[in-house]
Amino acid sequence: MSRIQFQTIYAAETANPYMTDATYRSVLPSLELAPYIRCFWGSEEDFDPGSSAIYGNTLIVPDTCFDLMLVKDNEKGSYRMIFVGMSSAYSIDQWREDERKMSLFAIRFPFWAMHLIGNFHFKDTINQIMPAEEFFPAISQLCEQIFDQPAFIGRVRLAEQYIEKMIDDRKLNAPFLNGIELMLKQKGNVTLEDLSRYSGYSHRQTQRIFREVTGASPKQMADLVRYQSLWQEMLRSGGLNYQDLVHKYGYTDQSHMISVFKKYHSMTPREALKSILK
Repeated sequence: MSRIQFQTIYAAETANPYMTDATYRSVLPSLELAPYIRCFWGSEEDFDPGSSAIYGNTLIVPDTCFDLMLVKDNEKGSYRMIFVGMSSAYSIDQWREDERKMSLFAIRFPFWAMHLIGNFHFKDTINQIMPAEEFFPAISQLCEQIFDQPAFIGRVRLAEQYIEKMIDDRKLNAPFLNGIELMLKQKGNVTLEDLSRYSGYSHRQTQRIFREVTGASPKQMADLVRYQSLWQEMLRSGGLNYQDLVHKYGYTDQSHMISVFKKYHSMTPREALKSILK
C-alpha cells in the first residue's frame, strides 16, 4: 500500500459534486489506487452538450486536480484525447457546436500524485489543455478499448490497470510530500517560509520543485488548497458560520474570505451552497 494517504484528509470537490444522471457518473478508485486517483468520471449514455443540463455551460472551479479526458464523437467516429492541467480560476465548460452525440471517460488525479505517474515535469501546465499523447504512452489504444467497453465500470477497470502500470513510487519526492502534508493539515494557511522549513529546502528549491511537480508556485498551491478546503467543509456541514471559518482558514475578515472564494467560485459562499442545495 502507498505511503501517501492524503486522500483521507483532503478530497477535492467540483462546483456541484451532487450532479448525476445517465450521462454523468463519478466512481471512486480501488483502495490501492486511492492515493493516486481522485475519481473516474464520464458518461454512461451518449449526450448532446448543447442540450445537456450537466455538460452545457457548466461551472468549472479549481479542484487542485489534473484530468485525462477521452472523448468520442459517435457521429463522426473520431476521438479526442486531452490532458488538462490544474486550473487557478473558474471557467464555464465549452463544447464545439458540431459535437452532438458524445461519449466521455475521464480520470481525475490529485495534484500530489502526478510526479509518480510518468516521466515528465509539469512546469507551465497550469490552466493549459495539452495533447494526452505527450504524457500517457499508448493512450490511443486505451481510448479505443475504453469505448469498446459498454459498461462504465468495465471502463474503470481498464483505466485502473493502465494507471497501475505507470505508477512508480521510487520517484517519491519525500521533501515535497512533507510540504504537502503540512499544507493540507494547515488547510492551505501556510507560507513559503513554512514550506521551506518543513521540507528542508531553500526558498528557491521549494519554488522550483512545486512548479515542476504541480505546475503552480507554492503560494498558488496554498491558495488553491485553502479555497478547496473551505469548499469541502462547506459541503460537509451544509451551512456557514462566517466567524468560525474566517478564523479557521486564516482570512483577514469576512469580506476577505468572501472575496477570495468568489475569485475561485464565481459566487459568494452562500450563493454557492444555495445553488446546489436547492
